[in-house]
Amino acid sequence: MLRFLLSSTLLYLTINVLSAPCLLYANADETSPPSENTNTQAEPSLEGNLEEAKEFIINLGKEATSLLTSKTISSTERKTRFKQLFQGHFATKSIAKFCLGRYWRIATDEEKQKYIDLFDDSVADNYASKFSQYNPEDQFIVSTARSLADGGIKVNSKLQTPDGAPINIVWLVYKKEGSYKIFDVLLEGVSMSVTQRSEYASIIEKEGGKVSGLISALQNKQPLKKQ
Repeated sequence: MLRFLLSSTLLYLTINVLSAPCLLYANADETSPPSENTNTQAEPSLEGNLEEAKEFIINLGKEATSLLTSKTISSTERKTRFKQLFQGHFATKSIAKFCLGRYWRIATDEEKQKYIDLFDDSVADNYASKFSQYNPEDQFIVSTARSLADGGIKVNSKLQTPDGAPINIVWLVYKKEGSYKIFDVLLEGVSMSVTQRSEYASIIEKEGGKVSGLISALQNKQPLKKQ
């Protein structure tokens, strides 16, 4: 899944993101990454949780490689599998809210619902195809994990490619109701969620500050590039 993350550097980057990654924030205008200002009431990060969080990321990499890198599946099937993986492991609704930023507060209820419904599809449309470029010689290595003050866990990893320096990837995860969810991914220190939000804001501003402009772009599956 790391090819997705690398490509996200151009978009979000990244993580996206990914992530990234359902950020139910008390204040959608916060400028920090979702993981730092979330209102998720995460479970305490005990020592055992650190190893669990590392295993969660390791397994995610294995699952993504298994489900998404086959050369025989159709692009439609790859998108479907990606979306399921994204929804299952990322805090998608909270990330979507964070990425809309201050415009969440001015969006109508109908616009909010349409936007959330389109968010996961947009991520899948933009990134699922990247997995067809998977290089089996790439090595994904999860190294350490540490607790964060807000109850989350920071998992450090790197992607080692045959022809380049290792790429540092940090996953910010929370354990809630017994399950881990990814709230943000940082590639070489760049937040996927913050970068994605900047791109969305650029589209909305170009459309006269109307959230409907972003919704139209998502519906039309237009490349979300800064203008």
